[in-house]
Amino acid sequence: LGVVDALKKQQFPRWKMYLDNGFNVLLHGVGSKTSALEAFRQRYLLDQDHIVVNGFNPNVNLRVLLRTLCDFLDLS
Repeated sequence: LGVVDALKKQQFPRWKMYLDNGFNVLLHGVGSKTSALEAFRQRYLLDQDHIVVNGFNPNVNLRVLLRTLCDFLDLS
């Protein structure tokens, strides 16, 4: 079993429960978490509004993030 497969089975339901109850999920440690987060998003968040921010992208800054959030929330 790969790391993401193990997470799907053991942790994804717990992450969803935490998020549904107003908590945050913090991932830390060595290595990229992108594949795990994307797998979680595709399995649990497709029917919910959400925004994906690729923070490692050098074109992402606070102005772009706020503009995207305003568009998402339909604010002017």
